[in-house]
Amino acid sequence: MAVVPSIWNEPFGLVAVEACSHALPVIASQRGGLPEIIRDGVNGLICDPDDPASLGLAMRRLWQEPVLRDRLASQARASVERFQDLDAMLEQYQQLFRQVLEQRSPRHDNDLALHSL
Repeated sequence: MAVVPSIWNEPFGLVAVEACSHALPVIASQRGGLPEIIRDGVNGLICDPDDPASLGLAMRRLWQEPVLRDRLASQARASVERFQDLDAMLEQYQQLFRQVLEQRSPRHDNDLALHSL
């Protein structure tokens, strides 16, 4: 098991991704991007950093429930594959950038034209 008890808004929890990629269930704070990586009951447990007892309860739960721990561990690696395929991730970024560019307003295009003069 891995524990990522961030108290700040972690933009991307690489430690959580790495732990999952090694088939470790993760207990993570409900902050920033961590809940996008760790899904409660799927590949780990989410705790509330404003409630310190929730971290201890999650740790105790994984310790006392080996069936849950094993199930989360067995699902962990597959849950982060989308973050490990660099080509797929780059393609997703490119699609997002294309969408943003296609959705620009004509007013924005005019502003850009004025700034380039």
